[in-house]
Amino acid sequence: MSRTVHLAQHYRLPAWVGCSPSWEALFVEVKIGVLHTAREITFDSTDSAGDITKAVQKALTDGAVLNLNDDRGRTILIPADRIAYVELGDSASRRVGFGSTS
Repeated sequence: MSRTVHLAQHYRLPAWVGCSPSWEALFVEVKIGVLHTAREITFDSTDSAGDITKAVQKALTDGAVLNLNDDRGRTILIPADRIAYVELGDSASRRVGFGSTS
């Protein structure tokens, strides 16, 4: 039995702790460009890349509002006619502290 799984049983951590090779594998980084805006919207999501892709395609075909959730439980709403691009990728490593470098 691995040490991580043993700790998960001892401290009653969620069952998925110790099953993934890294914490970053649980998140998908989402970048959305918005028309006539200088900055893009960037957040991490616990949804799969496939689910996010389906939501974007549905919003674009229906002309509706894109509705996504981030890893903190916040809701991001973007009108489909304002979406310039959507970029999905692995979540970048977390930085801790001031002036940390990667």
